[in-house]
Amino acid sequence: MGSGGHFNPAVSLAVFLCGKMRAITAILYIICQLAGGILGALLTRGVLSSADYDSIHGGSTFLHANYSWHNGLLAEILTTFFLVHTVLLTAIDETKWHAALSIGLTVTVDILSIGHITGAAMNPARAFGPCVLWQIIDGGNGVAGFWEYHFMYWLGPAVGAFLAAALYR
Repeated sequence: MGSGGHFNPAVSLAVFLCGKMRAITAILYIICQLAGGILGALLTRGVLSSADYDSIHGGSTFLHANYSWHNGLLAEILTTFFLVHTVLLTAIDETKWHAALSIGLTVTVDILSIGHITGAAMNPARAFGPCVLWQIIDGGNGVAGFWEYHFMYWLGPAVGAFLAAALYR
């Protein structure tokens, strides 16, 4: 199996769980995806001015103050489920002309639905890279619960991927 454009460890996990990727391949993909998250954060830092970078907290994801961790976790589970299930149905079995549109629209709806709660990561690598770099550059200052609730961005997508793979199979 070729790369298939896996940028998300949750997608790689689901593809593995569906028997379409070997375990060692999934592990290597996830390591590379996490490194890609850090590289993407570095590129973001390189493009933005210090003021702009600081104003968006380095692009890091965090739980909005008006919500509790279980709201954020459930939001990440549901949106990752929708995303991964869409990927499995449209892009994994066979290439379909509408896969990119279906996946893009799902991501858009997911972001509009929960962006104000968790930042709508749906992807541990997307959450990890900016948070690591923001921690290095600024120590995570200015964001309450910066690492305290980071587990949501790992557990939520993992559970969402498991549910999507179970339904797919």
